[in-house]
Amino acid sequence: MNNNVSMLSSERERLKNNVNMFAQRLDELCAPIKTEEVVRDQYGEEQTISHLDIDSFSVDERMQYDYLVEKRNEQRAKLCLFETYVKSFTPASVIDSYNAHIESLDTYKDVTIHANSVDMDKDGNFVNYSTKVGNMSFSTPESMSFDEYKQFYTSNLTNLLTNNLNSNLTQEEVMQEVQNACSEVYMQQKNSNIMSLPSNVIM
Repeated sequence: MNNNVSMLSSERERLKNNVNMFAQRLDELCAPIKTEEVVRDQYGEEQTISHLDIDSFSVDERMQYDYLVEKRNEQRAKLCLFETYVKSFTPASVIDSYNAHIESLDTYKDVTIHANSVDMDKDGNFVNYSTKVGNMSFSTPESMSFDEYKQFYTSNLTNLLTNNLNSNLTQEEVMQEVQNACSEVYMQQKNSNIMSLPSNVIM
């Protein structure tokens, strides 16, 4: 596995783990107020629908719920952007053999992306916000719109991929190598459930 394939695979795993972490915390919070029923859709197939009685939450629980929903959606947006990026560099011939479902980025156009970490000065003031791309952290504002994050993330990820390559390569060869790495990582989805659809929840 070359450096770029390894980096992209690790990045996917990092983003997936973040999604799963907030989804699990949300499930744990909602477990006492969740009920499920099995219904049939228009094709006669059974579907499990979850109902959440969020009105039964205390004020503190409702604040936790709102926070976890926001963070889960933020992490889903990041994962969706990564998968979209990888697919954008994958040749049509590869996609024709396996067309992975990826949500539209428009789903997350209103999501705010927050910095991953922040330093504090000696007076306890927050300074030097940063956001992670791959195995590197870059200075960013405290928060970004999704469009701002998309520009930030894709440009820095592309730079990381190209910087991993031999400097003697031509620009065409560089892009071919990036395409090859993305194609290999894209096809890793084939036997896994990378972009699972969200559960059906009625609140």
